[in-house]
Amino acid sequence: GPNLTDEYWIYGGSPMDIYTTILEGRPGGMQSYKSKGLGFVQRVTAYVLSIKNTKIAGKPPEENAKKEQ
Repeated sequence: GPNLTDEYWIYGGSPMDIYTTILEGRPGGMQSYKSKGLGFVQRVTAYVLSIKNTKIAGKPPEENAKKEQ
């Protein structure tokens, strides 16, 4: 999957964008986690937000990712 610790996001890196991605899933491999419950989705969203922009070494940004302002 994409590097979640940088400033590049395919579907947007705002809290609502991340929440929607986790809740609904995205084409090309990101499954929906709606069946896990909204509490689960909120906790995963909080975790992703906690590591965002920490720039831990990982894979380079995806080709279609856009830099967040």
